[in-house]
Amino acid sequence: TWYCGSYFGAGFHEDALQAGLAVAEALGGRRRPWEVANESGRIHVGATMPEVA
Repeated sequence: TWYCGSYFGAGFHEDALQAGLAVAEALGGRRRPWEVANESGRIHVGATMPEVA
């Protein structure tokens, strides 16, 4: 189960977008088509869980 939303940041819609992108990229999806200095600067991304075979 993966959770994402604005509550992982300051509660703004920008935080929800960044949280959703972080989860999608962690699941192995395509990377976002733009680059910024700090991709998840507004959200707190914890350690990833090891993959289960």
